[in-house]
Amino acid sequence: MSALLSARLVRPSYSTAMVERPRLYARLEGWRSRRAVVIHAPAGYGKSSLIARWLDVAGLARQAAWITLDEEAADPARFVADVAAALETLRPGVQALVQPILADPRGDPARALSRLLDGLADHTPVAGKDDHLLLVLDDLHRIQSPAVDALLLAMLERGPPTLHLVLLARRRTGPSLARLHAYEKLIFLTADDLRFTEAEVAAYLRARGFTTSTAAEVAELTERSEGWVAGLQLAALAQRRPGDVGELAASLAGQQEWVGEFLASEVLDRQPPAIQRFLLQTAILDEFNAPLCAAVTGDDQAHALLAAVARADLFLIRLDYAGGWHRYHHLFQE
Repeated sequence: MSALLSARLVRPSYSTAMVERPRLYARLEGWRSRRAVVIHAPAGYGKSSLIARWLDVAGLARQAAWITLDEEAADPARFVADVAAALETLRPGVQALVQPILADPRGDPARALSRLLDGLADHTPVAGKDDHLLLVLDDLHRIQSPAVDALLLAMLERGPPTLHLVLLARRRTGPSLARLHAYEKLIFLTADDLRFTEAEVAAYLRARGFTTSTAAEVAELTERSEGWVAGLQLAALAQRRPGDVGELAASLAGQQEWVGEFLASEVLDRQPPAIQRFLLQTAILDEFNAPLCAAVTGDDQAHALLAAVARADLFLIRLDYAGGWHRYHHLFQE
């Protein structure tokens, strides 16, 4: 196994001071009866850390394999090879089932995947009596490939009942999951679920050494951050006076450039020029719908651009369904 492949198969670490999230662990408890866990949330909401920690808390680390995807995994053969390499760590011998097919320039990745899925049930677990497996596909948003989407759908719909996927992405992407969702075969979490509650913000402050925070300060931080984990972390790291809750609150009020730099590099700079212009032009609005966006931007494609921003989960919060009103996360807007 190459060093690059090995790195992609390493489960990410998490801070020893990480806030425990039992309310979310409880949402994940029924995974054995579902085909997949799907988590869509923008950058910095703690998707990977949540799952990495949950695997340890729930005692599932020895039943889980992890792939951190990159753009090259949009190639179907490469995708299947990565899946086989990851599952090899749980079911030794399955990788050999696909290697001859993938080594053939004319080999069909779909046939290789089918053989891999069929062979999983024939291999004995490394340890333990529970034969259910979890395959985590992290950064799924980095793949834009209808062919890989078809392979993913095959894994979800025709894979063995003991294989369960965990799909982590910054936006809604991949194959259509409507049918599986309709049959209650999925566990869905979004940014709304991942936002820190006041209790979790208080726990975060204690872990970071803010021992004198009051209930009012916790409420203010929760409101200003809107539960965005990375915003709290960046503001805390940038503090000149560690443990000063007032300075932390000021940072989240838009007085700290670290948050802006993170959002620029991790979110805004990665969008197409048309989306960047739309975001910058509409950020002046506290609330908006498609007609208002069209009036402000003068762009007759405003409705399509707003829909694209919604699909990409770009810190957009829906206020109602009937009128299509939205707002941006306060820190993102600033």
